[in-house]
Amino acid sequence: MAQLHTIQQLFSIDPFSKYQTAAVHICKAGNKSRERNSRWLEKGKTGYWNGTDSPLIAVALQRSDSEIYDIWVGVLKDGTEGKKRQNGTQDWVFHVSGERFKNIGWYDRAEQSHESFYGKKAGGPRVIAENLAASRQLATEIFARTNDEASEILQEIWVRGPQHRKFRNDLKKLWRSQCSVHGVKCNGLLRASHIVPWSKDESIRGDVNNGLLLSAPLDALFDAGLVAFDADGKLLRSKQLTHETQLVFGILDELTLKWTTFVLPQRKKIRTNLARHRELHAADHGYVG
Repeated sequence: MAQLHTIQQLFSIDPFSKYQTAAVHICKAGNKSRERNSRWLEKGKTGYWNGTDSPLIAVALQRSDSEIYDIWVGVLKDGTEGKKRQNGTQDWVFHVSGERFKNIGWYDRAEQSHESFYGKKAGGPRVIAENLAASRQLATEIFARTNDEASEILQEIWVRGPQHRKFRNDLKKLWRSQCSVHGVKCNGLLRASHIVPWSKDESIRGDVNNGLLLSAPLDALFDAGLVAFDADGKLLRSKQLTHETQLVFGILDELTLKWTTFVLPQRKKIRTNLARHRELHAADHGYVG
């Protein structure tokens, strides 16, 4: 599970990449509520919140005694609807397709604010839900009923930025919808991975030469700095990458970028960004061939 730098990254993950909006619930809760929400998310449903018209829903759930928020994402199952409470209010229990929500990563508020993670500079426009005040009132009522600690639920609708859709489509065209390393389509489980993070350099945010199309396991390792690539495209391993992790993620063989058909000027641009990626992570990871 990788560290995320913008909520826009959820749109780079299949099957979520085909959606244009996501309803995001930021949940800062007491310990009892947090434990309950975690159990529910693992069972494919949320707690009681206001309804949404967006089929894609994300939950940012704060960890206990931490400023880290885990991001869970799922596609609403048809028929999801509200349930009347004794006091006449209507709450929604969101059920998602498949067995559970998917935990796609986390972000740390000690390093970046909510505004940085969700704001316009994160890659796209944000629209605050009209029922934000109702969400807060609902949270107050819920936790009063459950006798839990104070909690906060913020709901907003996040609109996918058109530049990220173009970036992903350009990467798929460049790499022929195949993993940049393995050279196979991976059943569509490919992520548009930025080499230099958006937060580090806005000028190359949508540059296809600042991206790789990676299988989900490789994307997680690359984003965390646990793997990198040298000037020849050869995969490098972090000194912190364990043998067990390599075994589970399937990177025991010698791996190289499949870019032999690229013209040299384009390969040079990608090399430049790969060097910046290594520099960003070198202090923590170091790299070996």
